Amino acid sequence: MRITPLLLLVVLPCIVTCLTPISDDLCHKAYEKACRKVRSGRDFAVFRSRGGRTGGSRNSAGISDVAGAVGTDGVAGAAGNTVAAAAAAAARAAGATDQGVAAAVAAGNAAAAAVEAGADAATIAEAAAAAAVAVVVGADAEAVNNATAAAVAAAEAVGADADVIAEVAAVAAAAAAEASVAGAEDAAIAEAAAVAAAAAIEIAIATANATAAAALVNAQAAETLANADLIIAETGLIFVETARLIQDLLDQGLIDAENLVTAVQPPLELVAACPFLTALTCDADFPYRTADGSCNNLVLPYLGRSSTPFERYLPAVYEDGLDLPRATGVLGGALPGARLISTNFHGFSTPADRDDQLTHLTTLFGVFLNHDLQIYPSMPTSGGDLEESIDCCNSDNTAVCYPIDIPVNDTYFGVYGRTCMEFVRSLASPALTCGLGPREQLNTATGYIDASQVYGSDIDRQLLLRAMEGGLMRTTPTDDLDLMPQDNSTFCRAAEGNLCFIGGDGRVNVQPMMMSLHHLFVREHNRLANIISSANPDWTDEVIFQETRKLVIAEMQHVTYNEYLPKIVGPTMMETYSLNTLTQGYSMYLANINPSIRNGFASAGIIYSHSGLRSLITIGDSQNTLSSLFYNSDVFYSGTDAPTLVFQGLTTDMAQGIDRLMTEELTNKLVETAPGNGWDLAAIKLQAGRDIGLPTYNAWAQWCGLDVATNFTTLADHSEDDANLLATVYTSVEDIDVWTGGVSEIPIEGGSVGPLFACIAARQFQALKMGDRFWYENAGPNQLSVDTVNAIRNVTMSRLICDNTNIQQIQGDAFIAASETNPVVDCSSLPTADQCSLVRTYSAWTAWSDCINNQRVRTRTCLTPATGACSCDGVPAETQIGQCNVFGPAA
Repeated sequence: MRITPLLLLVVLPCIVTCLTPISDDLCHKAYEKACRKVRSGRDFAVFRSRGGRTGGSRNSAGISDVAGAVGTDGVAGAAGNTVAAAAAAAARAAGATDQGVAAAVAAGNAAAAAVEAGADAATIAEAAAAAAVAVVVGADAEAVNNATAAAVAAAEAVGADADVIAEVAAVAAAAAAEASVAGAEDAAIAEAAAVAAAAAIEIAIATANATAAAALVNAQAAETLANADLIIAETGLIFVETARLIQDLLDQGLIDAENLVTAVQPPLELVAACPFLTALTCDADFPYRTADGSCNNLVLPYLGRSSTPFERYLPAVYEDGLDLPRATGVLGGALPGARLISTNFHGFSTPADRDDQLTHLTTLFGVFLNHDLQIYPSMPTSGGDLEESIDCCNSDNTAVCYPIDIPVNDTYFGVYGRTCMEFVRSLASPALTCGLGPREQLNTATGYIDASQVYGSDIDRQLLLRAMEGGLMRTTPTDDLDLMPQDNSTFCRAAEGNLCFIGGDGRVNVQPMMMSLHHLFVREHNRLANIISSANPDWTDEVIFQETRKLVIAEMQHVTYNEYLPKIVGPTMMETYSLNTLTQGYSMYLANINPSIRNGFASAGIIYSHSGLRSLITIGDSQNTLSSLFYNSDVFYSGTDAPTLVFQGLTTDMAQGIDRLMTEELTNKLVETAPGNGWDLAAIKLQAGRDIGLPTYNAWAQWCGLDVATNFTTLADHSEDDANLLATVYTSVEDIDVWTGGVSEIPIEGGSVGPLFACIAARQFQALKMGDRFWYENAGPNQLSVDTVNAIRNVTMSRLICDNTNIQQIQGDAFIAASETNPVVDCSSLPTADQCSLVRTYSAWTAWSDCINNQRVRTRTCLTPATGACSCDGVPAETQIGQCNVFGPAA
């Protein structure tokens, strides 16, 4: 089935209008039906269906030729324009001459007029035939009429609507008239009409499918996704379909080199619908981050903003080059299914090796950090709860669904007769440049390390979480330490009355360990807010909140780069990519660095941490299976502070090693509510990589400058056993999925992941550090004071746990097991960030002094009230010395 350029371009303005909050009056009368189709959420069953191309000779006519034909005299209003456009395009596709195209236009006008007048099928056919005969002088009117009537009858027989019948009548009449003039017999005339009619029906169906692809807004989706994100998703699909159209025209030879440059430009109406071209107003003097990450880069304010597309390090790889997930291997056979790879390569039946150094907290902090950087919302299919998800296993809607096949002999799900696992595709998006191309995915998290999982990635979520008093976050009071705000509308598997929680990220409730990390940072915010409020009693709630948020984000950044990341990527990568934190002074912001989260990092390079999750979780004195804890908040209502119990376990239990193996609690029992109805996280990771078009393991290895395997015996960064096992799963080494290949590598020296994931992660974390205008170590107008930065440098994960739980003793490095070199100590003996250094405030810097001996000086005055805590007594001013030949303060 073909999508005609003109019909798609005609429909697009209406789609754009109906997707935006503009009156329907802006839709022309001819587009009203297209708008109704968009809003109706038509079935997507035939969206990706592709039939054979129509026969007939081809010429070099391009889009401009067809558009010119539509301008022929006799156009009878907007409806006639629509039908005539389809008729002209079909005539060109079938190899019609210019006279044939003109006849098609005339017949289309007449047929459309007959439809609008409420004529029956016979009258429509007669009108179309008469118009065609009038243009093609010398045609046999009776033969043309009969052939047209037969084509109309065929269209009626397949259930075509009035518009399609009109198009069929138009092209059939034109083809019959042309054949008649050429001296064809009646049978040949009828055949010509039938061929042209078939092409018209094909075009109509394809156009309806393309329109339906844009029609993703439905009542269920409105409950779970912001309307703005849905509009982005629709626009993204339209961009992909338009790119597909251009490719089809190239394949058919209908675009020559002269027309190519013009043809590949998105239609103006489509460009107007792209949300990333709307200008953002930024205040360069605003001292705080925005809630959604916008305006961090003042030149390119969309960089890192929530609800913008993931960027890519490598071009997307799709089966059809545009959006269908990779399904065929390099040797032509089908790729192994995600579940098959999971069970044969990632599953294990005996306990996996434990890491000999890293605590389970390292694994969970990695997941928590991941949630700060990326959210892949799914295409709209449900009302929000897992129990209400549509059955993708029984849908061929490939725009939305991409189910995971389960082999009939599956050792776990096969026992329950389950042969399919639902998988909903990630929300589509246009590229940030708003250009045509492959399907991209929307990231609804901010693209910075800014604790968005704590504060939210948009202003509405942030305001929901704030107490709006004293700069505090909302909490639920208890007899012990406060809990986060409770939510009775969230999917929660706890006992009756034990509610789950509201956080900045919807994954807050996935298990008690994640809930505890969220509680830790919410409590830290309120602890600091109380200190700041006491030191600055005249400050407003807004200023206290923003100043506190700035400090919490700085703490999150420091713990990530100073304690966590070196244990993952190792010292060599930390040095190579300038990831180490400073011990004194400031760094500089580089506005030309794009910090946006890349797909390869979000769906491969950072999700190594899931491999380190344990089967058994220690909470207090109890051992709990991981699967029993999903969305279970019961421990928070046990009478003892839950984060205290959880962190005691996380800092004593060892992580599972980051390798190819993943616990059965994740591969068979993810969110299992009854035997056999759970999910497989490893299979989901693999399916997600193919869904978003990630290139293969070898492609990434080449990008990182690593050895590229030519066969399974040359997988240099894998053990011999793992390489041999991969050979039993994949037909070719070129087919290996990047997540499978990356997570199974031998760890690099001093790190926890192999060279590929270390490379991908290091490059992304470098961009996140250097491309963040508000990075805590940066010099500039919004820099933290010297005292504050130095205080942040004393913050550790152990210190945060001590300050915000009832834990009294802990090892100095919470990410490493306690030992002689990392002993358990009293919390009081841990380094402490001087509270007054954290909260003391200063005026703006004075201008730099004149240079003396190649040095210059500037100062700023302490502003903290003398009557409050942390007064300026003894520290009335702060001085910086800089070299005259170096921009900015001295390092």
